[in-house]
Amino acid sequence: MERWDRVGRNAAYGAAPALSPYPLIKVAWVVGSLVGVLPVGEGFGLTAWVVLNTVTIGMASVGIALSLALVRPWGMRIPGAQVAFCSWVGSGFLVSVLPFLLFGALLNAGGDARAGGGADPAMPVWEGVLVEFGFLGMGLGLALAVPAYLRRRWPDAGRRVGAVVRVEFVEDLAGVLQDSRRAQHPPLPVRR
Repeated sequence: MERWDRVGRNAAYGAAPALSPYPLIKVAWVVGSLVGVLPVGEGFGLTAWVVLNTVTIGMASVGIALSLALVRPWGMRIPGAQVAFCSWVGSGFLVSVLPFLLFGALLNAGGDARAGGGADPAMPVWEGVLVEFGFLGMGLGLALAVPAYLRRRWPDAGRRVGAVVRVEFVEDLAGVLQDSRRAQHPPLPVRR
């Protein structure tokens, strides 16, 4: 196994457990708010709070499944478009948050006893730490695992032959696009 492949696999295997506390915390928030034990977040009604947290539970579950799909054999059988979309969206959200999480943690090193400056009474520090650790772990995991997965799944994509990019891929892509355009817009009949 190649070094970068090993790094990518380990990162993906680490991303799943890193994000696992996040959906569990969200499930506790939803159940607690429905039962009336936990307060609803500031600025939200009960319905909006439950819907928002249920959507984020689903997103986190997809992220965990994606990180496992990047390393397990069944992940190679998932259609490439679905893997690419989930990777693109997940990486777009989480990788862009990485600098904010790192600098925010450094700047708030001796700060309030509550996460987020104490503005939300429903989130103690330990929950904030677990949430930020989950985002950080998943963001770093995807940043390292997705390129390794792409190299395993499509080993010839993006390779250079001398100084020339493989022309066959571009020609194939152009053919697919042209065929799909023909299917969407068939030629008009010619009147004689």
